[in-house]
Amino acid sequence: MARSDPHGIADNENGNTEETMKRTLGAFLLGISACLGAIAPAPAQAESFPEKPITLYVAYRAGGGTDTMGRVAAKIMGDHLGQQVNVVNKPGAGGGLAALTLMRERPDGYTILLDSSEPLTLGPFLNKELRYELDDFDYIGMLASYQPGLISPINRDYDTLEEFLVHAKEVPGQKFAFFSAGAKMVMQYIALQEGLEFRYVPTKGGSDAVNLIISDQVDVTWSGGIHARYPDQVKLIAAATSERHAGSPDVPTFIESGVPLSTNTSMVFMAPKGTPPEILAILEEAVKAATEHPDLKKLSAKIQVPISYMSASDTREELDRQLANYQKMIDAVGIETQ
Repeated sequence: MARSDPHGIADNENGNTEETMKRTLGAFLLGISACLGAIAPAPAQAESFPEKPITLYVAYRAGGGTDTMGRVAAKIMGDHLGQQVNVVNKPGAGGGLAALTLMRERPDGYTILLDSSEPLTLGPFLNKELRYELDDFDYIGMLASYQPGLISPINRDYDTLEEFLVHAKEVPGQKFAFFSAGAKMVMQYIALQEGLEFRYVPTKGGSDAVNLIISDQVDVTWSGGIHARYPDQVKLIAAATSERHAGSPDVPTFIESGVPLSTNTSMVFMAPKGTPPEILAILEEAVKAATEHPDLKKLSAKIQVPISYMSASDTREELDRQLANYQKMIDAVGIETQ
């Protein structure tokens, strides 16, 4: 029974107030704890990544060198990560369509891309629809290097770039088959540097260009590496990379032949901009594991596409070098940039 004096009433009210304050404070602290939990799950998510299969876009059709390398790498990466890495081909715009598609994906590490570096370093200069820059992506690492070069029919008298340039001066109007604006630009740069005139023959792809060489309908063409499949019908007369091709160590580079250019082109793994660094690091380790695996090394030797692993930071530096190299050629040839 409550005390009848006024002080008794005051004591009872103070007790109720104390309980109310305790409940309010408890609810407040619980709310703070929930908020902190909501804004700080990133480390836990990175530690558990991946928790589901990963989608790997490949920027070219099934069956080509990039697709073949990508599928073997995806299997090894999946084994390393403990989740499947499923390949989805996204051809179009010379590899640029896949890059545009990647920009619209969530930056959570579950959608990544294997693309050639050329759509990143040259594509936006030549195709106004490719509205992106190097800074619009995060990079995971480099897988391999393409083997671009200048090839000719096997029966031609010239065996080197220097011999071909002498022949082209004596017989103007040599036919050059090309399947991309980039390949044509490189030849225009050579023509400008050497004071030559070529006739440019457009084709629908690298296979069509090589077929024109095999059938002796053109004098030279650009090859991204497909020429290695036809050693008895075509010959490499110059490597367009900064170093000689692994499969043709006796063939000099453009630079060694007196033409100051190189067009190093790489297979690059990339992710949407804003992917957490912890997740990028996990994916980077998976790419590195793929490049060290015997299955990928065996495929690399078979199709003569050398593995050339680079970390994410080194990949970005290499892309900057390639971009600067193309910029020099674009300025010389006079192609309008965006």
